[in-house]
Amino acid sequence: MKKLHHPVRAIREPFGTAGLVVACIALLLAVTGAAYAAGKLTTTQKKEVEKIAKKVSKPGPAGPAGAAGPAGPAGPAGPAGAKGDAGAAGAPGQNGESVKLSSASGCSEGGTKLTVGGQSKEVCNGENGEIQTLADHLEPGKTETGVFVAFLPSNAFRIATGISFPIPLTQKLDGAHVQGNPVGFPARDEEICNEKSEPDQSECLANLKTAKENCPGTGSEPKAKSGFLCVYTTIAEGLFEPFFPPVIRGRAEIRTPSTLDEGADTVGARLSWGAEGGAAEAAGTFAVTG
Repeated sequence: MKKLHHPVRAIREPFGTAGLVVACIALLLAVTGAAYAAGKLTTTQKKEVEKIAKKVSKPGPAGPAGAAGPAGPAGPAGPAGAKGDAGAAGAPGQNGESVKLSSASGCSEGGTKLTVGGQSKEVCNGENGEIQTLADHLEPGKTETGVFVAFLPSNAFRIATGISFPIPLTQKLDGAHVQGNPVGFPARDEEICNEKSEPDQSECLANLKTAKENCPGTGSEPKAKSGFLCVYTTIAEGLFEPFFPPVIRGRAEIRTPSTLDEGADTVGARLSWGAEGGAAEAAGTFAVTG
């Protein structure tokens, strides 16, 4: 008597495992066809389908490797590492070589040869330059300039000072070749002349015109025509106006006046002004041209 086959085994044997799974799914879909046709499964149906799919699904073979994706952005800098141990001391260096000095052989004016490390260089002396000295006398057409200051604090009826020429003149200057021109007070100069009566007024204006022709400079830029000494008074306080232009007299030396003759000596001159009796001050510049 033949044995009876198991019901499930009898079904599985002709179809195999895969066939049985497919048959089960088909049966489930047939039973719930209305819900599937409507495009909607119940929760129980979805769970049964997922359970069956998990049992029969197997991973397929690995696909080909995909292309490398773009590099990601750089990450933030990491914290600084700990300080390393000190290295071993280096070997002592060699002693340096001092520069050796000797006479240069390739210099026409003589020089020094420097040698160090097997290399040499010669340093030649320069040519002897000319020694510049002041001229014995001021050359014709050359101009020298300077400054002067005179001050008395009180009870001054006359103040005086001296000027010296760095380079002596070749000859003294008479009164006609020295001019006290109070540049900086031109209006006062003309006012003084205009206050005079004729013929003194005309003579005063003529002298003022001549003074400006012979002394065409200013207190900040003193000038003088050739053969003239020009004094530019730029500060005048407490002076008696008729004596505003200083009286210029010759001096044999800087510290020792010679005569009271108006003019200038070869080495300088003496300046004096009339004061009003109180504190008085005069200052300015001068120019003399050979």
